[in-house]
Amino acid sequence: MKPVHDLMSDGFLHPNPHWYRQMGTVMFVPRRKPRPAGTPPPDWIPLSEVPPSPAYPVDVRFVGRSYWLSGDRTVMRHSSIYAIEYIVSGFFQVRTGRGEHVYGPGNVFILRPGISCTYCAVGRQPLIKYFCGLHVNTPLKRHVLESLGLLGATHVPVPSWERGAIEALFTRMLEAARTQGAESHLSMCVCAYELLVRLGKLVKQTEAPLPYPSPLVKALQFVHEEGLHVRVADMARAAGISVEHLNRLFCQHVGRRTHQWLLDLRMATAASLLASTRMKVHEIASELGYETAYSFSRAFRRVHQITPTECRRCLWRQRLVPQ
Repeated sequence: MKPVHDLMSDGFLHPNPHWYRQMGTVMFVPRRKPRPAGTPPPDWIPLSEVPPSPAYPVDVRFVGRSYWLSGDRTVMRHSSIYAIEYIVSGFFQVRTGRGEHVYGPGNVFILRPGISCTYCAVGRQPLIKYFCGLHVNTPLKRHVLESLGLLGATHVPVPSWERGAIEALFTRMLEAARTQGAESHLSMCVCAYELLVRLGKLVKQTEAPLPYPSPLVKALQFVHEEGLHVRVADMARAAGISVEHLNRLFCQHVGRRTHQWLLDLRMATAASLLASTRMKVHEIASELGYETAYSFSRAFRRVHQITPTECRRCLWRQRLVPQ
């Protein structure tokens, strides 16, 4: 590997100089003062962005480490990335439309798709943080985040006894990224999954779930009791409200329309059944309410960009199955 400052004139250690522009409207703005000689580059990203793998429930997009000085900042405008930033030392100021927050060592800040914010290093001590980005382009990937309570989370405080494990997972991902092979990508995805599970447990310990209105609870309970073959109209009838009202409740409390939520849950369940059972494709199709294996396969491919048979083969080969 070449020395840090030989790779790019702006100090970023990254094999693709257009990486930041590929992230959408995300722009790093260095501080006005020159960086002292011998200071590490602001961001160290030891691999090019990894293309999505449809069969992986947790899929690493990029991973890196930052060494920011006071005044270094990033401006995001409706970005497409989902990223986890873990602060090792220094302080991290985040400004959004809702206000301003400062996070110190041992805190995780989560950047979600569509968010607009500015975050920067503040204080005299350099800001050292790890970060990793995940692909969230399929219902299966979003379902994993949602089931762990991380799809809508923005901040997770990490207690002192968990910090060593969190930092070790980031270190392992960085080490795997240096090799840039198929096995290294799988290793990063496994580490990322363990990271999400740990953060999900912390979220559930610190946040009480928001109460759902009674009709929404009835609709969700109906799906739980009857199975995923139900229709949206059946859910609305069980809840005693119209389909339009049910859609409004889902959009307000779940973030998606009822049909999209049901489709995402079906596709995530299908991927789980393909990975963990020997059920035939037509049996899974019937279980999920599809009249034919063909209609199920079309829906599955439209969502996951892969057929059910290909998904099963890939999941069994990689041994990365949803939990």
